[in-house]
Amino acid sequence: MQQNVEVFGISGDSAESHAKFKDSLSLPFSLLADPGLEMSRRYDAVVSHQGTEYAARKIVLIDAEGKISYRDDDYDLSTDDDLNKVLAEVKKL
Repeated sequence: MQQNVEVFGISGDSAESHAKFKDSLSLPFSLLADPGLEMSRRYDAVVSHQGTEYAARKIVLIDAEGKISYRDDDYDLSTDDDLNKVLAEVKKL
């Protein structure tokens, strides 16, 4: 499937931490550092646990106009059903 889609991950970890993580897993996409969780807050993707805030794992697809076209807050990409659901949404873009 060839789509005009950019994939990246965002978390509150440092750029250095991201570089090591990306290399260790040979990830084929960029990881963006959001240490102040500003971007994560914009997408309602901040959770708190025992007084510590961190970026939650979410899938957000943003269309060419910059609007959210799909969001999944409870996914498991290790299952074919969830993966196929996301791929079907990507094809709609």
